[in-house]
Amino acid sequence: MDEIIGMDNMPQIDEKRLSAIERAHKMKGKRSPCSEETKKKISEANKGKSSPFKGMTHTEEAKQKMRKNHGIKIKCVEENKIFNSIKEAAKFLCLVTGTYIIKAAEEGTEYYGYHWKFVD
Repeated sequence: MDEIIGMDNMPQIDEKRLSAIERAHKMKGKRSPCSEETKKKISEANKGKSSPFKGMTHTEEAKQKMRKNHGIKIKCVEENKIFNSIKEAAKFLCLVTGTYIIKAAEEGTEYYGYHWKFVD
């Protein structure tokens, strides 16, 4: 039987997986933390600018795609675990978003060393 993972029974990440995740984050071009001086310069440069999305709206196609992906269950094949949402699967990998998990499940490809499938 597949184990269903929720936010309240999220497993601890072992050292091997954690080091793999850290390496993957480094490979994705994560930059080093900015100094306080650099943060101030960036803040000053951005003052007075409005959001790039201000005044825009999502297309109906984009809205439908977001609705479709909301609350769907997804399975990690290698771990034989079912997650109640994409967000929970992303947290399992210490990620902020699950966009690429969805893409991997749709295309049948691997992401972060795991294969993903949608659960009905």
